Amino acid sequence: MLTELQVELVAARERRQEEGHAAAIQHIADLAGVPEEEAAKVLAAIEAQPSVTQELLMRRFVGAWLEGQRKAYQLAEE
Repeated sequence: MLTELQVELVAARERRQEEGHAAAIQHIADLAGVPEEEAAKVLAAIEAQPSVTQELLMRRFVGAWLEGQRKAYQLAEE
């Protein structure tokens, strides 16, 4: 019974990761205004990079997104 429980726990974790990954791809596609297939390819390419490169890319993406948010806020204030 313990073995079955362990198998179920691993399967549940994998399902949650897959669901989270799909949600992340959809969110990225929405933010970037691109099809989900393109967002999935880009995300896979990023995940294939070393962790240092991944962090650098993510920081750049976040910086660009924040800049867009700042500009939108400024336009709304005018």
